[in-house]
Parts: sequence; C-alpha cells; structure tokens
Amino acid sequence: MLKTVGMLLIGILIGAIGGGGHFYHKFDYARGALAAAKNEAASASKALREREEQLRKAKADLAASENAVKEAVKARESLV
Repeated sequence: MLKTVGMLLIGILIGAIGGGGHFYHKFDYARGALAAAKNEAASASKALREREEQLRKAKADLAASENAVKEAVKARESLV
C-alpha cells in the first residue's frame, strides 16, 4: 500500500513538473509576442509623430503661400 501511494505521489509530481514546463514555454512565447507588439506600437507611434510634424510643416507652408498670393493680388490690384 505504501509503495502504491509513493508511486501515485511520484506520478503526480512528474505530471505537475511536465505541465509547469509546458505552461512555462507558452508564457515565454506570450512574453516574446508582447515585447514584439510593444516594439511595433512604439515604432508606429514614432512614425505617426513624424507624419504629424510633416503635416504641421505643410500646413504652415500652405498658409505662407496663401498669404503671399493674397499680397501679390493686392499689389496687382493697387497697380490697376
């Protein structure tokens, strides 16, 4: 009887170790995927900030061009 209980406990211990190893690998993979996703998010955020800066500069250039055209029209109208 004692031998049977001992074997049962050893079986449970081996099963628990095997299951723990399996979940360790699953969690390790998930950790790697999470790190990759964080890197992708940071990269996308940086690209978005760069695009927003380009858009801000383009808007400023457009406003400056618009003002230059308005001044040119006024100057031409004053000549006529």
